[in-house]
Amino acid sequence: MTEHISMRNTNIQTNGSLLTLTTNSLNELSMKSRRFNLNMSNDQQDLREYLLKEPLPHIIIKIIGTNNEQTKSSLRASIQNILKQVMSNLMEQTNIWLLNGTHDMLDLENEDDNIKLLVNDDRNPDILTCEIFGKSQLLIYHSQAHGFIDALLFQIQQQPTTSHIPIISILIQGDTLSVESIIDNISKHIPTIILKGTGLIANQIAALYEPIKNGFESLLDQLPTEKIIDEKDLRRLTHVNNNDTRTLIFVCQPGRDELDEYILRAVSTAIQIIDKSHARIRKLSFAMRWNKLNYAQIYILNQNTIIHWTNDELDRCLEFAIISNAITFVELLFEYGASLQRLALISDSKLFQNQPERRKIQLIEMIIDTIPVIVQIDDDKRMKAYLRLLFQWALENQYFELIMSVCTRLEDSIVAMLLVSQWCQLKVQNDYKVANSYRIHQKQFEMYAADVLDLYFADNRDETIKYLDEKSMLYSDQQATILIDDLCSKTLVSTNCMQSYMNRIWYGDEFHENKNFIWEILICFICLCPVLLFIPLIRRRVFKENVTNDNDEKKKHLRSRITNKFEPFYRFYQGNAFIRFHYNLVSYTAFLILFSYTILFDYFPLNIYKEKRSSIYRLPIPITEIILHIFLTSIAIEEIRQVFLHVKSVLIKAPYWKKLTEINRHRQTIWSFYRNDPWNVLDFVAFVLWTVGFITRFIVRDHTFEVSKICMSVDLCLWYMRCLHVFLASERLGPKLLMIFHTMKDLMSFLFFIFIFLCAYAITTYSLISTPSFVIWSNSTHFTTIQNGGNQTNFDILRNIIEWGTWKIFGSTSLTTSDAIDMKYSAKNDAYGFVTLILTITFLIIAYVLLLNNLIALFNFTIQRVHGESHRTWCYHFYVVLREYEEKDFFVPPFNLLLWPISYYWRRKLENNEQKKNETVITNESFDVKRNRKHQQRIAEQYWKRKQRSKNGSINERPYVCRQCKDRGTEVDYIESTFL
Repeated sequence: MTEHISMRNTNIQTNGSLLTLTTNSLNELSMKSRRFNLNMSNDQQDLREYLLKEPLPHIIIKIIGTNNEQTKSSLRASIQNILKQVMSNLMEQTNIWLLNGTHDMLDLENEDDNIKLLVNDDRNPDILTCEIFGKSQLLIYHSQAHGFIDALLFQIQQQPTTSHIPIISILIQGDTLSVESIIDNISKHIPTIILKGTGLIANQIAALYEPIKNGFESLLDQLPTEKIIDEKDLRRLTHVNNNDTRTLIFVCQPGRDELDEYILRAVSTAIQIIDKSHARIRKLSFAMRWNKLNYAQIYILNQNTIIHWTNDELDRCLEFAIISNAITFVELLFEYGASLQRLALISDSKLFQNQPERRKIQLIEMIIDTIPVIVQIDDDKRMKAYLRLLFQWALENQYFELIMSVCTRLEDSIVAMLLVSQWCQLKVQNDYKVANSYRIHQKQFEMYAADVLDLYFADNRDETIKYLDEKSMLYSDQQATILIDDLCSKTLVSTNCMQSYMNRIWYGDEFHENKNFIWEILICFICLCPVLLFIPLIRRRVFKENVTNDNDEKKKHLRSRITNKFEPFYRFYQGNAFIRFHYNLVSYTAFLILFSYTILFDYFPLNIYKEKRSSIYRLPIPITEIILHIFLTSIAIEEIRQVFLHVKSVLIKAPYWKKLTEINRHRQTIWSFYRNDPWNVLDFVAFVLWTVGFITRFIVRDHTFEVSKICMSVDLCLWYMRCLHVFLASERLGPKLLMIFHTMKDLMSFLFFIFIFLCAYAITTYSLISTPSFVIWSNSTHFTTIQNGGNQTNFDILRNIIEWGTWKIFGSTSLTTSDAIDMKYSAKNDAYGFVTLILTITFLIIAYVLLLNNLIALFNFTIQRVHGESHRTWCYHFYVVLREYEEKDFFVPPFNLLLWPISYYWRRKLENNEQKKNETVITNESFDVKRNRKHQQRIAEQYWKRKQRSKNGSINERPYVCRQCKDRGTEVDYIESTFL
């Protein structure tokens, strides 16, 4: 792409980037083959227009010394395969004109025999064929057309618009004109590659130019004994060699040497001759195209050559490497001082603008962050807009390694990684076809963010905790904690940094750091009796230090004295979720006691007969039930408030990625409230049962009251199960509870197999033992039947079958039905009873011995499997509990319903304080903040370098010394060499 720089400088076109001026050269050529008759002047002119009209080539390679289609029969198979592979790859990656090439050289077949051209066909000596191969063109012609081709190449070298195109030649085999062609190329400063081993003439010429141990004085003595080239030509080649022209001749032996590297060396030499001002950029661009990192490190960009590179050259090469997604070259350029900050000020933003795909299905679209075309735009704003656009472009093209390479060189690399994870999460939710691939990248970037976050935390704890709540200045005010909360990732919340952050929110900043069991017991007593805070000993044990104002003037003021007296209460109740958790725990315990008492002793049908309820005449329902419904109403209102806060928190924050339509956004947001926390689903079911039970209890009918009583009883069961949620806040009991949940999943899948065996046994044996009650034989030929099996209903039969089989699962060996039913059945001493006995023994062996013991073994395996991840899983659930109680109301149920004005006023006050706190934006003049951000960027950069070294070992970490420092002879601090 950088081949057009010379033309651009000739025409004094300095606007736009290097990549913009050469974008057209990447367009695919026409897929049609064309023939030209060079004997006709019109065809000659058409050929010139055709070649110059097409996208100009990056390289022109001329094959000399071969007779075209005869090459296949003379070259060795190994050399032929190497030549075919190398030339095919280069022509597919780069726009090349291959002059005097062959079909077999590229493994091409003639699609039409009518246009097949043989160079030795004297009937068509003036026919030239242009064929398309990848991005390149293959020109096949007769030897008599060399004059026209040489004139065309001379014209290309002389014109300003095409003089920047490097021209090289490759000698294969050799013929009578090889010596003249090489000498002519040397005179025209065209590098030539001699393929040794392809023929006697090529071997003889290679011997003249190949380095030997004794120098060049005895070159003629090293020639093969069988000489095909005459002495005159040999002396001419020797004379040219002695005139210091060896830099234009390269000897390559395919199989021993890498042919593509020698082609790159020849191209680099040609570029150095025709375009010295941009030689370094163009050399490196070709090395990027052909992925020759080692060559670039040895010959183009290293510690010895970096002193000749300018910042503009490094930045231009960085732009090309980013566009090409050449990760290793991006790392190499960053290592030697290329800067995204400088590139943002000179690059063209149109390079990174993606056209959004228009599909019928609604997918996630990215915000197109354009750079205003205004001369007076602030450099800092332009730079940030450019970097965001670059980030978006790389993500849309799925250049994930490039994203890591770039974002670790910028500020807020954690936010960038979280944004990538969020984007992958949205793709997983909305594009099921690529869900697995994006799910892998999501977990990968979550792991990267977690590792870098822990590295930040290990380096500076306080600054890292503060960084989590700060808004990003690069990525549109995004906040790390909001992104982590949206991702709900176990990997992220289980990091040491997030654990410390959660402990600060849970306990606040006021409590003592020494928190043991005695401290928690003391907190419980204070929750029950806050007056204990007046005791100095207890106050010193609870808080870090006694923050009092010792100023005498303030002590004299009555208001200051009162404030100091009640300051411990403010510190105890404000700014932590731990106290709210304890008060909600007490409230929940009282709620369960009240619910249990009401459902056991005080739940009756509606008082329509004016009886006493709670010792009060004409009271419709008991007082305990009234209080219970008030309790449940207050809990329901709190649940609705949490749903509203969840929706509001998602909708009011500025998302970096566009969401779905408004209706879908609300639907997805509400659904995420229940999807991310299964306990909320349990709450929803419990409230539905309570609503049904509450409505049906006002209908005075026997079956309706049964429905009401059953719903309320099951509701109580669910609320008891809901109390397990509080144990997730305990680091000791939480992991054990999670292990129980995992084993319950195994149990639910295992019950399916037990149910099959249960149905097979229970139905079969019950039908056998109940047969004598249905069919009574008076003799061997006469019988009578009893209708409905003793007047039993179908429901009774179903209950009896379930009860008969269920007890056998737990090891019961009785062959008699339960005493709870009206008609008992038993296995008598007859054929039915004997078969029932055999089936019972078999079922006991299978269900009790085999299945249950296998279930226990499966439980042990599951516990061992989840034991290693139990802490990480508990961290996630504790984070969910933390967020829930952080948003809880100040007053616990049922006081939140009664004291809502005070609660509303207090919440508004805290929201205003929080808003004022968030409006305090960190200014750019703060040296400490900038230094901390740069220090964090350095940690992320070192982390990514270690990742790259562990992956492929291609990135060598060397101490970076910039060009200016080399000129001064001093080294600079690493923080000053960062890029933002």
